Order: sequence, then structure tokens, then C-alpha cells
Amino acid sequence: MLSVRITAACGFPGFSSEAAILNYYRSDSSLGIHVDESELDHSCPLLSLSFGQSAIFLLGGPQRQDPPTAMFMHSGDVMLMSGPSRLLYHAVPRILPAPPQLATCLEELSCALALQMGSVLEPVSEEDWDVCSRYIQSSRVNMTVRQVLGPGQIFPLQTDDKHRMVGCHDDANSGKRKRTCSDSVGSVDT
Repeated sequence: MLSVRITAACGFPGFSSEAAILNYYRSDSSLGIHVDESELDHSCPLLSLSFGQSAIFLLGGPQRQDPPTAMFMHSGDVMLMSGPSRLLYHAVPRILPAPPQLATCLEELSCALALQMGSVLEPVSEEDWDVCSRYIQSSRVNMTVRQVLGPGQIFPLQTDDKHRMVGCHDDANSGKRKRTCSDSVGSVDT
């Protein structure tokens, strides 16, 4: 899987892609300032893949009012947020046309070319490829891949009385299968 190869190359072996979010952007779209903090384990990185038109990406600080740094995200760009950057505020205030050299590449994309890139890509029909290729010539798609659970945690996730997520894991140290669900306050055997 592509996300596993990228994260391993960036120093995160063992990354497990458990969820992905696709953001579709038209030329007049934006994404407000936010922090990705829904995952139970913030030590795992966020992987972002950009396709199609370009975007201005703002990366702020740990506080909403911290001044951001602006950067371009172009088609084919990969961003990995980890460590201190993992919980920084960020936003996409504007979508821009791809630079001329990238726009030419987007027009020349073909299904056969994509399949030559390696075994991490799965084949798609020519019809599906044409639909996607036409879409990214005027729009942008961003895919954010994340690991939701921490080491040893398994689904299902539950919430406590204050609506905080509580993770569950199997207790490998006991002689029998035992599930322990815990939060920052304590744990309960099930």
C-alpha cells in the first residue's frame, strides 16, 4: 500500500492506514482553520496526498491565533504531519490553477501511464480513469490518510459519560482473552 511505503520512508514503520478523508475542492472552495485531533493516538502521523489543481496551505501553530506560514500544495505533493506539527492549526484558504508545467501533465494523464508507475497502484477501468482525470483538470482532491488507533487498541470504540472516546485493547499478558477499555481516568475489564 502506498501510504505504508511513504510513512515507512519518512521514519514511521508500522503505520497502519485505518481511515482516509477525501476533500473535493472546486475552484471557489476553501477549508477553514482546524486541527486534526480525532484520532486516539497523536504519535502517529497524518499523510496528505494532493491531486489536481494547486492550493495555498496555511500551517499555523498550536494556538489558533498563531501566525501561519503559507505554502503551495501542487498535484503530486505529499505532506506528512508528525511530531510537533501533528497538532498544529492549518487551513486551505484558496484553490489556484496548477502551474503551466503541471497543467500540461494533468492533461496528458492516462490510465496506461499510471499503471506503469509500480505495483502500489491497483488497476482501474479506462472509463473511471477518464472521469478522474477530467475532474482534476479543473478541481482539486486531497486525501488524508491516518492511523486512528494506538498500539494495542482495537475497535469498537466507545464513549464515556462525558462523550470522550475510549479505546479498547486485548490484554495479551493474561492467560485468556480479556478486553480492557480505558481512558485517561481509569480502565474497565470487559
